[in-house]
Amino acid sequence: EYRKKIINKLLDNRCPLCDSVFGYKMPELDHVLPKSSYFNYIITPVNLIPICSSCNLAKLDKVGNELQGILTPYYNSYPLNALLSFKIMVQDTEVKVKVSLVDFDEFYTIYQSEKKDKDQLYMQYTKIQHHFNLHRIGQTLLMKSNAVYRDMICEISNIDICSHNDILKYLIELKNNSQEFINELFIRNKMIEAIERTKKKETICEIIYDEVCKIKKNKEAYQNICKDLNV
Repeated sequence: EYRKKIINKLLDNRCPLCDSVFGYKMPELDHVLPKSSYFNYIITPVNLIPICSSCNLAKLDKVGNELQGILTPYYNSYPLNALLSFKIMVQDTEVKVKVSLVDFDEFYTIYQSEKKDKDQLYMQYTKIQHHFNLHRIGQTLLMKSNAVYRDMICEISNIDICSHNDILKYLIELKNNSQEFINELFIRNKMIEAIERTKKKETICEIIYDEVCKIKKNKEAYQNICKDLNV
């Protein structure tokens, strides 16, 4: 219990890699240099990083390479929330979410004020990209985005929506731009912004509206069954 309080206080109860809330689980200690290959550093404090189970499971005993080096949040932190790209697409009449890092051109725009030349920034970008892929942060955030999308659909099903034209208006009202961490509200904001940007927003809103109607019909059918059974 004491160990848990110390770690949570140190990390603000968030994974330093994907910025996720630890929730009810204890953080897992990742060996930056894996113990399978670097046994002498197995209890070296700077080699131990408390991270979430998703990031730890993705990395396992993998490590950086000679070109990309090793990226550790003790020395190489970066604002992940500013470097994420969310895209909403339509595939086989279903809404699909894509989460990735911004491309290098956008990365260069964000960091060009640091007075580094383009080659230096490109090396920094590829190192972050390597770290992002090593821990499969994109997959972790994609799973969370899909959950946020389902929750958003359920939330919309509880209000009066007359047509797909009302969907986008309601989504815009849901936005809250004050989110600093990558939590559910942050992901929801990014998804809504992606819907606003895409040329297929009308098609997406039609799909969302159809999903909302299905949920409402299922709720109504369930209520009728309960009524018939006097539940």
